[in-house]
This record gives sequence, C-alpha cells and structure tokens, in this order.
Amino acid sequence: DKIAAHSAYYKMLCGLLLGYKEKNVKSYVVNTSPPNSLTPAVSARVAADIKRLSKKKPRLPWNSKSGSRGKRRKATR
Repeated sequence: DKIAAHSAYYKMLCGLLLGYKEKNVKSYVVNTSPPNSLTPAVSARVAADIKRLSKKKPRLPWNSKSGSRGKRRKATR
C-alpha cells in the first residue's frame, strides 16, 4: 500500500510516534481527513505497526527531563 502524508494512517502513526495522546490524535485525524477515513482497521494497523517498532513508550525530546520546563543551560567555557 502507498502511504500518503495526508492519509489518516500517516497522521495517526506520526501523532502517536511523537507521543501525543491517542484521543487527541484521533480528534485531529477526524477533523482534518475526509469523512470515514479513520476506520477501526486503520487504527488497528497503526497499533500493530507501532508495536513492531519498539516496546518502549514514545517520549518527546523536550520532555525528557522532568521539571526541565525548557530552561536554557548556562554556557560553559
């Protein structure tokens, strides 16, 4: 199957891999895709494909340290 960047599959896959909450990703996909694009089969395929990648939970790089809140590090010389 061809994967298009605007497809429900691709949007769902990218959103979940980036660590966004599933309900938020689904809402985005439903609101930005043609009607009935996000089917149970598409959701199942995304879940199966992600499961094959890794057992680790996705993590956004800017949230890697708890309490960091995006603070800049002081320059070292």
